[in-house]
Amino acid sequence: MLLTLADTGTKDIKIFGGKNLTHFLTATRGFVMRSTMSVETHEFQEDGMEFKDENLTILPVFLYPEWQKNITSSSSSTQNLETGTKRTRDSTLDEINSNSTLKYKKEILSLMFNQGQLSNVLKSSNKKRSKYDEDIGTAMNISDEPQDNQTTQTSKKSNSGKSSPNSFTSIAYICKGPDYKGKFDPLAAKALGLEPGPQYADLVRGNSVTAPDGTSSVCESPEFVTYQTSNKDTQPRVIIHMVGNGVLEDKRYQEWMNKFGPETEHIIANEKYCPRRIIFYSSALSQLKLSKIDEKHFHIPYYSNEPIKQLEPLDNIPKKASFAVPMMIYQTEPSFKLDMS
Repeated sequence: MLLTLADTGTKDIKIFGGKNLTHFLTATRGFVMRSTMSVETHEFQEDGMEFKDENLTILPVFLYPEWQKNITSSSSSTQNLETGTKRTRDSTLDEINSNSTLKYKKEILSLMFNQGQLSNVLKSSNKKRSKYDEDIGTAMNISDEPQDNQTTQTSKKSNSGKSSPNSFTSIAYICKGPDYKGKFDPLAAKALGLEPGPQYADLVRGNSVTAPDGTSSVCESPEFVTYQTSNKDTQPRVIIHMVGNGVLEDKRYQEWMNKFGPETEHIIANEKYCPRRIIFYSSALSQLKLSKIDEKHFHIPYYSNEPIKQLEPLDNIPKKASFAVPMMIYQTEPSFKLDMS
């Protein structure tokens, strides 16, 4: 995807993700490099961090395996029983090492995608080519982890470290569009017995009013959103379930899926429930023709128009559930719906 975006003329890319995202990208430096664009990574480190712009808010939700929760809880209990000085010092050193390693890997990433450096520093095309080749060689030969005798741009001496530890944390992302101010409905206000004037003005400002018969009209407040499960505005429009084998069959997962509103769309992404259809028809057709010449050297691409498993036998799956297919689009404007065209 990065190579495709670079070839289409994209200049700057920002990628947000979980722990080890930067490590993953730098591990591809053997074949993913471009001097025409820059890539910047942002790793979500803890709950509460979010990405937000004028169109979208993305909130990461960290999911931990049960055994990892138990280990963390046990470690915290042990720490409370011991003197905290050494524990605090060790924790601080670990944090410093982790931050230093992350900066180090971001420097490797800047060598892989160095559009900004080349455009600002070098003007000659020959010098650009020379600088690009030099950066490729540096990025290819550099160690995955900072060494004691290596000098980086951010520090003269980086802390030595081991390979990035495996992360068993999964991240679910909650995506929310911008908030729009609702329109005042005078007919609904009149039906409650409210009179035009100060009461209408209070409703427009978001204040609560009382009708002549004693009925209170309380404007929606963010503090109550958690408890308004029947409110369609607080229900997700679509949930994408990227799950491993055996998860959908679990009754507990099915019960969790049904806790959302009946209008919520559920898209299942799983290798056994999704067909493996051919996407690139021209390439597949060429491969088919070549296979007629030599089947051993030109294999027909594997495909399957039918999934290994069907959703129908799962009785407790929400009615609005479908499997993911290539090029599927979920439309948000002018209306919410799946686009399979």
